[in-house]
Amino acid sequence: MDMARSNAGFTLVEVLVGVALFALIASIGLGMLGAVARVRAGTQGELDAIAALQRAEVLLTDDLVTARASSLEFSEHDLRFQRQSRSGRWVSVSYTLSDGVLLRQVGNSTQPLLQAVSDWRWRVFDGADWQLAPGIAPDTHITAVEITLVAPDHNQIVLRRIVRLPEGPVS
Repeated sequence: MDMARSNAGFTLVEVLVGVALFALIASIGLGMLGAVARVRAGTQGELDAIAALQRAEVLLTDDLVTARASSLEFSEHDLRFQRQSRSGRWVSVSYTLSDGVLLRQVGNSTQPLLQAVSDWRWRVFDGADWQLAPGIAPDTHITAVEITLVAPDHNQIVLRRIVRLPEGPVS
C-alpha cells in the first residue's frame, strides 16, 4: 500500500505551496523589472538632456568663435551677430529664449536647441573687466563672451561657457 501512495504524485497541499512560492517569486521579479525600467527611463532622459546641452554648447561655441565681434547685439532675451560660414560668407545668427525654448536662427532657418530653459544670461569681457550684457557701451571692444543657461527640469543643470572672440567694437 505504501508503494501505491508513493507513485500517486503530489498532494494538494504540496501543489498549493509550490504555486504560492512561484507566485511570490514572480511578483518579486516583476517588481524588480518595473524598477529597472523606471531607472532606465530616468537615465535616458538625463542622457538626452546632457546630449542636448552638449549640442547647444558646440553650436554656441562654433558660432561665437567665428563671429564678427563688432556685430554683437544683446537684448534681454536675444543675442544677435554675424558669423563667418565655412564658405567664408557672413551670415546672420540669433539666439532667442522664447517660452522656455532656446532657439537658434541662421539666415531664415530656425531650430529649437534646448527645451525647458528657465534662464539665460551673458556677460562680456572687454580685456579688463566683465560686464553684464545688455547694457554695454556700443564702442566696447569685446574679447570674450560668457553665456549661462539654466535648465531646471534636469536637476538645475547649468551650462556656463566662456568663448574668446576676435576683438572689435560692438555695434
